[in-house]
Amino acid sequence: ERSGEAKSKGRRSSMTGEDEVGRKGDEAKTEGGSGEAAAAVKAKGNAAFSKGEFAEAIEWYTQALTLEPRNHILFSNRSAAFASLLRWDKALADANECVRLQPKWAKGFSRQGAAFEGKGDLPGAEHAYTAGLELEPENALLQISLFRVAGGTATASTGGKEAGPSGGIS
Repeated sequence: ERSGEAKSKGRRSSMTGEDEVGRKGDEAKTEGGSGEAAAAVKAKGNAAFSKGEFAEAIEWYTQALTLEPRNHILFSNRSAAFASLLRWDKALADANECVRLQPKWAKGFSRQGAAFEGKGDLPGAEHAYTAGLELEPENALLQISLFRVAGGTATASTGGKEAGPSGGIS
């Protein structure tokens, strides 16, 4: 049962980038029928995210996580939705879980960096972006983000301009 909050639109953070619904190659490995059910719920979350319904997306990703609690992509997507609502502590918690579950996935570190940056923790953001670049040295979004925080020009909001590293949802 969704609350009225879930139906309200959230503010989009400059840290989340454009939506990338259904990107191939990022799907987490699943076992049994729960994987298909989780994918269906995740798709609803992606659709809500794409419409700017971030609170609703969080609810869908949370529901999918009950089916697949070790799916790093669900934590990544929910982190992006929390960041879009400027809920940095929750965005960071999900980004941390994403990195714990899949430490070789650069996008998890971009989520971490975005959350640290949103909280105003530039050393934390710099560390996360650097860790992501160690995995994907040619990742332009991570490069730009590292340059931004290392130069001290990071802000939690850029007036609606997309400047963040975390890319879209997966």
